[in-house]
Amino acid sequence: MTTASKIFVALDLGNKQTKIKTEKETLVLPSKLINSLDTGRTKFTGGVRQAKRPNELHTYQILNHDDSYEWGADLNQLNLNDQVLETIMIDNRYDSEMFENLANFALARAVKPFVQDSNQKIVLDVVTGMPTADYILSDESETKAIKKVLSGDHSVLIDGETFNLKVENIYVIPQPAGTLYDIMLNANGEIVDANIFKQKVRIIDIGGGTLILNEFDSGELNANIESTSYDGAQSLYRMIKNHSSNKMILQSLEQAFKNRGENNGHIIYHYSATNVKDITEEVKPEVHHWTQNIINKINTVFGESKSFDRTIFTGGSINLVDREYIKKYVKNAEFVSNGEIANVSGFYKLYLAQLQQEGK
Repeated sequence: MTTASKIFVALDLGNKQTKIKTEKETLVLPSKLINSLDTGRTKFTGGVRQAKRPNELHTYQILNHDDSYEWGADLNQLNLNDQVLETIMIDNRYDSEMFENLANFALARAVKPFVQDSNQKIVLDVVTGMPTADYILSDESETKAIKKVLSGDHSVLIDGETFNLKVENIYVIPQPAGTLYDIMLNANGEIVDANIFKQKVRIIDIGGGTLILNEFDSGELNANIESTSYDGAQSLYRMIKNHSSNKMILQSLEQAFKNRGENNGHIIYHYSATNVKDITEEVKPEVHHWTQNIINKINTVFGESKSFDRTIFTGGSINLVDREYIKKYVKNAEFVSNGEIANVSGFYKLYLAQLQQEGK
């Protein structure tokens, strides 16, 4: 087996979305899987598809493991909400079987464009992030757990084709630090915002599952002031579901919010294939209340806002909050333009900056 030149992968294995960045592409994929056996319950049956297979849906399997899974950007097109295997967990996420699968599949998908023949092994370095509460644990148990999953040799089948890879070095940083580096550095890893080294900054990372609050003072993480809670978009969806007079499914709500861009900003909920409703106005009170809860959490964790130079909102769910309300009540609030990929972009730029320092 031949070994290719080393590549670098930035990886953000979020609770709801997985972000991958290499020199060739940036991907945003769901952090959930469906066992291939369950696809027989849809119009895609028995491995011989009766309808055209979605373009961004593939079958993944860790070599010598029994189970295979469907994964890709078009996973929701299978309409199998009851069979979805989530990777979001309150405890021991990095030790779970589904997280191991997701991590292996993400690594294989990352190296896929670099593979030229089946006898080639791709060697790579990985930079990834984790919630600050996990990162700062004194025994480093969570950092060790994620490194254990990612490190070493991996062999993964994608649609029956084997991809072999070896992770040589793993760098783990606090997840919201990615946004800081994304602002600080340009695409080549060069400093373009030196002022951030002199400022006291709050990073508000609103993800699909978690809300992560961090303080950076002159570019350094203040580990004494941080909060990681399960107040991300999933809590909004639960709030809407609980307050609705109609029966709603969390995964369908999530998809309705994600599809707003395709629906001119409207939130269109599918109760069934023929029963479709615009719930944009209906959910405004819950969106406002959820935004209030976020502001309350910010005030509780950080205290007076006047002591901060900047409050930066990031994460895959910043487009869901009531921005005007935040701007009114949060001093110096600003929203990154690429919240969904800001962290993974920062991971990538940080690695480039390190290479420059090392003269490589």
